[in-house]
Amino acid sequence: MSKLDRRRKGVFGPPMGKKSVVFVDDLNMPAKEKYGAQPPIELLRQWQDHKHWYDRKDTSKLFLQDVVSTGFLRSFFQQIDQGWVLSFLY
Repeated sequence: MSKLDRRRKGVFGPPMGKKSVVFVDDLNMPAKEKYGAQPPIELLRQWQDHKHWYDRKDTSKLFLQDVVSTGFLRSFFQQIDQGWVLSFLY
């Protein structure tokens, strides 16, 4: 969020007139917790499904604008959370 400008309350984006690209290099890195979830991947899933995150301080919604595309890479050595995989199908 430090490289994004605050547009108005709860809305962030790149400098005006520019677009941003989100690229995640390695989805295998987050270790699974006790219940099998991977918290960083759950945050990506929340953003992809609902188009927002929640601020940890006051639980207000945070939106990103002018995001052109999102790219995720992973290798096939580790299982990825099926809830997140299903979000690509709908």
